[in-house]
Amino acid sequence: MRSTNQVNDSTARRTSALTRGLIGHEGPRPVLIVPGLDGSGPAHWQTHWQQQLEGARRMIHGDWRTPDLERWTQAVVREVAVSPRAPVVIAHGYACLAAVRAASLGARIRGLLLVAPADPERYDIDQGLMRNRLGCAGIVVASSDDPGLKLVRAGSWAAAWSLRLVVYRNAGHINAESGFGPWPEGLSYIDQLAGDDDALPPPDRSAPAAQPRNLR
Repeated sequence: MRSTNQVNDSTARRTSALTRGLIGHEGPRPVLIVPGLDGSGPAHWQTHWQQQLEGARRMIHGDWRTPDLERWTQAVVREVAVSPRAPVVIAHGYACLAAVRAASLGARIRGLLLVAPADPERYDIDQGLMRNRLGCAGIVVASSDDPGLKLVRAGSWAAAWSLRLVVYRNAGHINAESGFGPWPEGLSYIDQLAGDDDALPPPDRSAPAAQPRNLR
């Protein structure tokens, strides 16, 4: 059995390797962390990542409890606008809807990492607002038993947004309460979305519907 120090060293090396793509000749790739309803506490993976990733910052928002899509979207748009380079936006839960809406409005976003997105129907959001072209690449990470969004609907939304779908088995809402504290594995998704601005082609709108993959 490896010692605690060995495990920590291994995790540190892996984290460093995974986040190399965030560091370029222009400096760290900006990362905007957008927590969901009620924010992300100290044990949440978003908080861990904010501390680990150079160039990461958390969105400033005055009311984390009220699910007001317009206000949340404008907060994302403002944060993206002041970023020196197009950021990778990391959203969780309800915040995923605001990030998607901001991207559809033309916010200059490098890539979207949408983890355990909320169901627009649950918040009486016009689904037409959620089906516009995003203009950026991204990944949707969903759970097979997320109480906030059924897996079949997660797949439907990923397809509508032309984003890659990654499915975790029995991961709940993919938060601290369901066992996702530091979540070092998730950092690999950021690495895939980072890099030079011209490194990724535009999303392929003619691609077939996204299918669940990476089942664990």
